[in-house]
Amino acid sequence: MKFYFIDFLKKTTLISVLLSAFLLSCIFFLPTLNILYKHLYIILFFYLSGLIFHFILLNLSQKKIKYFTSYFMASILIKLIVYSVVIILYIINFKSDAKIFVSVFLIVYIIFTILEVISLQKFVRNIK
Repeated sequence: MKFYFIDFLKKTTLISVLLSAFLLSCIFFLPTLNILYKHLYIILFFYLSGLIFHFILLNLSQKKIKYFTSYFMASILIKLIVYSVVIILYIINFKSDAKIFVSVFLIVYIIFTILEVISLQKFVRNIK
């Protein structure tokens, strides 16, 4: 389990650094996109929440692998609820740049979700 988490940590850190560099370059070189420094917090949010959920899921699955699917579906549901609340609160509080925030949020969500699913597939394949 430790190997899979460390591997996920390395890949997530690399993706986070690359996404942050890309957003920073967009801020400096494409100012018409209206990407702000606060959008970098989206990456930090997904980085931390991804690590927390991944760690919990791996720990629970290691104890009872037969419940892996249930744990995975529950984690997806919890994440979707939390992420939806974050988006709704942002839209309510910052209407002026809500479109760009939601766009960046969804793109980063898709990237981190793909990374997590690939990592979990490796975990499940090697347990069977």
